[in-house]
Amino acid sequence: LTRDTAMSMLRLLASARTSLSRVVFPIASQLSTASQLHFKVFKKEHEPSLVQSWVTSFPQGHRVGLINLDSSVFDVPLRKDILHRAVVTQRANWRQGTAKTKSRSEVRGGGKKPWKQKGTGRARASSIRSPIFRGGGVVHGPMPRDWSMNMPQKLRHLALRIALSAKLREDALVIVDNLDIPSAKTQTLAKTLQHHAIGETLLITSDPMPANLLRASKNMMGVKALPQAGLNVYDMLKYKTLVLSYDAVQQLQQRLTRDPSFTQEEYMDTLPEVEEVVEE
Repeated sequence: LTRDTAMSMLRLLASARTSLSRVVFPIASQLSTASQLHFKVFKKEHEPSLVQSWVTSFPQGHRVGLINLDSSVFDVPLRKDILHRAVVTQRANWRQGTAKTKSRSEVRGGGKKPWKQKGTGRARASSIRSPIFRGGGVVHGPMPRDWSMNMPQKLRHLALRIALSAKLREDALVIVDNLDIPSAKTQTLAKTLQHHAIGETLLITSDPMPANLLRASKNMMGVKALPQAGLNVYDMLKYKTLVLSYDAVQQLQQRLTRDPSFTQEEYMDTLPEVEEVVEE
């Protein structure tokens, strides 16, 4: 190439670079502005949707109305890993950690050398409290320790919401108007559960817990009653059916809702003077 040709090519490249920068940079600024606008437009506040469930009369066993449930509590996708972590944490916190054995230095006695070091033909020994002797110390035995595990509060609440949602999807969640029974006899509660065709059951009531229900459920195998504050993942997975009172549902939704500012006004749509609803 000649010198004039090379200079003309350099001038063309410089002019092309200038024109390209004039076109590209405004487009990039417009794209960044558009992305910010897109983010502002599609960023919405939390608007909880509702799912419905039947409310059953506990003594009679017929449907009395519908209740609206917050989807952030009763419609959460299943996460087995979080449920497993919650159960492991709960079982670990039950451990007392008080198991204790004595080492050779803690066992009483053994201060005298049992026989001389040499000349007996026996193995040398320094104390009869050595682990090789009967009545001696224990090697690597259990010692008091803290087995407790920590789980963040948000994760604990999420595990409860996942378990509640799983029970609702499996048709293992029964919502009743109340869990008040007329007497504290076990036979009364057993007949009521038998009338509802409920087997192993976890009964959750509002705070405070009815005294009759607490006394009647203590002597029943496969039935456990708890206030809503004591609801836990382990018991929900252990018992086949979960029975919630209407007031307990309100308190649980207020405690476990995803948005603390959202306090849902619960209501029940009473059916028009129908004693029992039969599904066809």
